[in-house]
Amino acid sequence: MKRVKFLTVAGVISMVSIAALTRFDSNAGAFECRDLVEGEQIYAASCATCHDSGVAGSPRLGNADEWTPLLAKGGAVLRSHAMRGFNAMPPKGGRLDISDYAFECAVSYMISKVD
Repeated sequence: MKRVKFLTVAGVISMVSIAALTRFDSNAGAFECRDLVEGEQIYAASCATCHDSGVAGSPRLGNADEWTPLLAKGGAVLRSHAMRGFNAMPPKGGRLDISDYAFECAVSYMISKVD
């Protein structure tokens, strides 16, 4: 059996255009939304409560040190955590009243702000 070496991408991800990460590979089960205006509105109304200050370890808006390890896990993992909840974050950040698409817009907006 041939062994293949894999490099950790956490250090490399910051060199990638973060704007390109606002649409993850749909085959990986990740985000499709490109409407960052809608995403910003949802973020301001709901997500900012935790993601502006980092409540309970949530990655703060625009903080590359906190977002890079999450982005390095790939779109499918990030989508799963965001949609189903992870650690202290409830499913869809507690916004079960909005569509999956609208929620994905908010996450895409947050990813677009990573410095």
